[in-house]
Amino acid sequence: MPSLPPPVSPAPMETPTQVAAQPATGVSVGCLSMTTLTMASRTFSWCAQVASGPQATSTPSGEYAFSARDYVELPGPSTWSTVLRSSSSVSQSESSTNSESPSPSACGNRADVGDFTFNFDDLPPLGSGSDPNVGPMPLFSPYHRFYFSPGFSVLPPPPAPYDPSSGKLMIQFTPPSLSNLSEPDATAQISVGPQTSSDCFPFNFNGFSLGCNSTDSPCSFNFTGMRFDEQAQQEKEVVSLTIEVPACPSLSNCKLIPIEFTGFEKLTSVLINLKVDDKPKTWWADDLALGWSDNQCEKAVCRSKVRDTVRKRDGISSIRRAISRPLDFALFRG
Repeated sequence: MPSLPPPVSPAPMETPTQVAAQPATGVSVGCLSMTTLTMASRTFSWCAQVASGPQATSTPSGEYAFSARDYVELPGPSTWSTVLRSSSSVSQSESSTNSESPSPSACGNRADVGDFTFNFDDLPPLGSGSDPNVGPMPLFSPYHRFYFSPGFSVLPPPPAPYDPSSGKLMIQFTPPSLSNLSEPDATAQISVGPQTSSDCFPFNFNGFSLGCNSTDSPCSFNFTGMRFDEQAQQEKEVVSLTIEVPACPSLSNCKLIPIEFTGFEKLTSVLINLKVDDKPKTWWADDLALGWSDNQCEKAVCRSKVRDTVRKRDGISSIRRAISRPLDFALFRG
């Protein structure tokens, strides 16, 4: 019979009855350190215990808890309390825990699990906010694996009449119909792009801080949540909401209004349409709050295979940039 390692911290000699006593009701026992021993083709593991709970007072420093595979009985009397569990029950317990709260290191990266907020402040600087000549810069897609339709841009205040709700940058959406009379569409779209048909990229639309170009009438925003239908092989509308955001009479140093959304879950894209007195207008936003709908480990690992990048400015001329924007979006819009 191999000798067992000494306890973590020595304690005065106690009688077997004292050591083998069970903890009081409501007291949980935790493991300080674990040791594994293989003996006669059977594996045993033991650990130094520490008791905690409302009625916990002190735990014998020399107490161990045993666990063994296949519910093996330990021969002979023992001065240690025994806990026997099959290896299959341990595996099931660990699997259940991982599916509910996956570890970022084991299940993709931090950005592949849970909720997150885009404040757009990780984009390249546009110059001094006090420079009136600083204009909006196109928001290139993908931005952290999300695709923004033509019309989105990034800018600081001024020249924007609104202040960002956080940081120094925010986004602006100018409906193409305002700059191109032949383009009637005034709808903005935020999507997972080429990953629309993937079952690991549905997201929840949780919130947005908003404001629009109006000094009198309220800004009427319509939000439509779209979800990819595998049978039809296309997106279908699953939820819709119209909200009104107050106008800003001065259109100077205006504050964006934070909006929270419920029910916008398991989406593959969101359509945003703004009207002021039934006419499309430019609008501004910041702090786009999103979250992944399915946080099981396998889904997080699936997401980690698509690079989480920010496409920034490069040496391409402004003309080529303007041409490439609708082409980028057309790749997944179809």
